[in-house]
Amino acid sequence: MASSSQPSHASSRLAPSINRSVEPRVPSVRDVPPTSPTQPLVQITPPPSPERVEQPPVRPQLPTPTATNPLITETQPETAEPMENQTPLEVFRTRGFEATAEGKGDNYVFIIDKSKSMNDDRRLIAAKEALTRTLEKLEPNKRFYIFFFSDDTVGMKEGRLLEATPANLEYTQNWAGRMSPEGFTNPRDALVDAFGKLKPSTIWLLSDGKFSPFKRVKRGNRTQVVGLPPVYKVIQQLNPDGAVRVNTIGFAENEQDVDDSLKAIAKENGGTYRFIKSNER
Repeated sequence: MASSSQPSHASSRLAPSINRSVEPRVPSVRDVPPTSPTQPLVQITPPPSPERVEQPPVRPQLPTPTATNPLITETQPETAEPMENQTPLEVFRTRGFEATAEGKGDNYVFIIDKSKSMNDDRRLIAAKEALTRTLEKLEPNKRFYIFFFSDDTVGMKEGRLLEATPANLEYTQNWAGRMSPEGFTNPRDALVDAFGKLKPSTIWLLSDGKFSPFKRVKRGNRTQVVGLPPVYKVIQQLNPDGAVRVNTIGFAENEQDVDDSLKAIAKENGGTYRFIKSNER
């Protein structure tokens, strides 16, 4: 009997007791606590706004240089068109001789008029400024030499082509700065020395007037007037095969003031002729 009473006791311990006298009560609206309007029952995350979507940075694409749409940088190439508000004189003074466009080879000689008329309109000063701008832009492999001419010819004391190094450019600028306008217009001796001693590949010849048909020669106590051949014929003899390019520049108030042969010299020697009005502002 004792053994049979144990299972019923265990069963009564495990089975939950239900108080049937208490009925379950459904909560009313009053029993539900109000919900804060700032805390919705269901948290909805809105989709990201298009303005807030971060895009990876995009590298700007530079335009491709073309013949009709060149990419102009801060330092403009010499072949670029000058600014519309610049006169040819201003372009010449700020950009110099068109060495990149007109140069041939690596050996450049500049033959610059320093006759008395180059004092008009400050022409010699402008020519020096253009010469400085030109030398500053020469590549290191280029070599140069300069003559100034009037009645007499003044060449650089080295007597040879110089490399376009910073030291040589500084020296040349100081040397050229000492030149002053005087005398007549005779480039023949400079041309003879350039072709005979320097072996240039390109020459620039700048003048503001008619070439002198004579020169004064001292013989003892006397000064004689000696006739001179035309400059274009001198160049024909010095450059018979046209191996050296000769560019010419007329630099005066009016084009009729410069020597008529400048155009022919450039044409016969594969060069370019330009006229620059010296009093244009």
